[in-house]
Amino acid sequence: MTIVASTILITEYGRFNVSYHKTKNGEGLSIKKGKLNTTNPLLRIQSSCIFSESFHSTTCDCSLQLQGSLKIINEFGNGALVYLFDEGRGAGLLTKIKAMEIERQNEIDTVEAFKKLGLPADLRNYKIALDILEDIEINKELKLITNNPNKKKSLEENGYKVTEIVRLNLELNDSVRKYLKMKKEKLGHEYIDLE
Repeated sequence: MTIVASTILITEYGRFNVSYHKTKNGEGLSIKKGKLNTTNPLLRIQSSCIFSESFHSTTCDCSLQLQGSLKIINEFGNGALVYLFDEGRGAGLLTKIKAMEIERQNEIDTVEAFKKLGLPADLRNYKIALDILEDIEINKELKLITNNPNKKKSLEENGYKVTEIVRLNLELNDSVRKYLKMKKEKLGHEYIDLE
């Protein structure tokens, strides 16, 4: 067990149990509601995005995904959000800021900016998330809130069965819509309606 601290978190979306995990692969949070060992609980794996979540940047959907996930988990009654300190798709905050500036100066997208830094577009491997899921003993058959096929693949390669992909209905501005189109084309993310 890697839980080192837990408390109750009261949010505008509901009341959750939150735990801090120190695993062999790194640290992260679990934010839980209801019984996780029941059939098909909801799961969201969320990577930190300080500019969207704390400073309300209007150029990505990270904050919208976080808020929408907490809301739907609360309404569903059984589920968890695993929160990873994976800023910049695992590249870290410093690298993310450098990539953002390259993107701005060259009028290119984030994938191209990462290439200019000699990095792959996504460095995440979800090992910490898998450690946390073991800790919270979530049912191996679950519904996954995501647009990222790599999350589903990582879970299924490690003994989980994703019975349903849950998509959130988000209100998108033009800048976010453009960003998500890029993620669909270059990162293989799956979105329903971006027109």
